Amino acid sequence: MSEIYSEVRTFTPEECAENLKNMAKNRRLNEKMVRKLARALTSGLWRVNGEAVQRNAAGQWMNGQHRFRASVQSGVPLKTLVVYNVPDDAMDTIDTGKSRTAADILSMRGAVHATILAGAINWIFTIDPTGGPLSKGDHASHKEIEDWWLAHPEIIESVERYYRIRHIMPQSLAVALHWLFSISDADEATRFFDDLLQGTTLEADDPVYQLRERLIALKSTRARRSKEDIPTLVIRAWNFRRSGQRGKLITASRSIKGQRRTLPEILP
Repeated sequence: MSEIYSEVRTFTPEECAENLKNMAKNRRLNEKMVRKLARALTSGLWRVNGEAVQRNAAGQWMNGQHRFRASVQSGVPLKTLVVYNVPDDAMDTIDTGKSRTAADILSMRGAVHATILAGAINWIFTIDPTGGPLSKGDHASHKEIEDWWLAHPEIIESVERYYRIRHIMPQSLAVALHWLFSISDADEATRFFDDLLQGTTLEADDPVYQLRERLIALKSTRARRSKEDIPTLVIRAWNFRRSGQRGKLITASRSIKGQRRTLPEILP
């Protein structure tokens, strides 16, 4: 058997395309992962981190299809560690370890409520066009989430205020929207979510009262709903309150099959 050896190598997109034609039997391609890796390559966030692409003695690639495809899609060369002459019987042991999550990384950096924080940052990338945007169903990469948190440490104030809101709505979404609303008016954003959380002294025609009732009703039903339903409702309630509208029912528009619903713009 040939000796196993390794090197750091840079593949052009053209070489990556050729590698894809010479893959050993591999798992199904995940297009979301390809888009995430392509964003990392395009934005300069890609790092050589010791995770190798591996080739057997016959010259077939045993893994790496997502990295190769990302290079082809982005048009950016791929620099990575390569391990050669990996035995064929090692195939079943490749990529079987537990993946490190974005929350794991934030926790290692000292973040509190790291799972909520990571989810909130991903929501911000989804809602805020300047943060992404992401394709439907995509998630920000671990590096994108970590870099965003390091640039916006003030989001921890939103986390500490609203991590207990889970009986009303998803905590990470509440944190994300409080942070986004605070860009327009920090005091009003806090009053909005405090009213939503507590539900006291609200009049029946107050958009936040109507929102609260609708969210509690959604919590109690198992009816299927789009991922965009709750953020749409919350943003509309914010917009109604900001514009002084009262007495109108807060509803979420129906999504069109096969199309992603556009979230309302957040009023300043």
